[in-house]
Amino acid sequence: MFDKLVVETNILYSFFWKNSPTHDVFSSIVEYDLIAPIFTFDELNKHKEEILFQSKIKTNEFNELMESLSILVEFVKESEYIKFINEAKSLFPKHLKDVDFFALALKFNCPLWSNERLHKKQSKVKVFNTDEIRELLGSERNSKSEARLGSKAKDPASEDSK
Repeated sequence: MFDKLVVETNILYSFFWKNSPTHDVFSSIVEYDLIAPIFTFDELNKHKEEILFQSKIKTNEFNELMESLSILVEFVKESEYIKFINEAKSLFPKHLKDVDFFALALKFNCPLWSNERLHKKQSKVKVFNTDEIRELLGSERNSKSEARLGSKAKDPASEDSK
């Protein structure tokens, strides 16, 4: 499996819509370390007014959500993944706007969370959309619960085994 998950900018944008499926996933995800290029944090601040308008939140809510994001997501400096930029460019030579996300995924050998269909048209980096992340989280939680239940059933100290 994987420990880290690269989060694309559009996913981060949808974090500000409180009733969105993406917001729900963010608030419940603990299985993975979420990472994104540091410029995405600046990008969100740059588009603050647009986010406020579209998400219908107030400035103080935006600030609180940005603070939450800075806790939920590790924002990584370009210097940490720069060696993977050329390889990432080769994946989409005509679509370079998302190179940093792919470079980060290549560096940490982890998947990318993106709803952009084009991203799935390469085979080097596994890409999950929001629905797939939700399914993955649900199945992992179910298997962990089953494992705990299974270990309890085999516990020699339990009443059932006497």
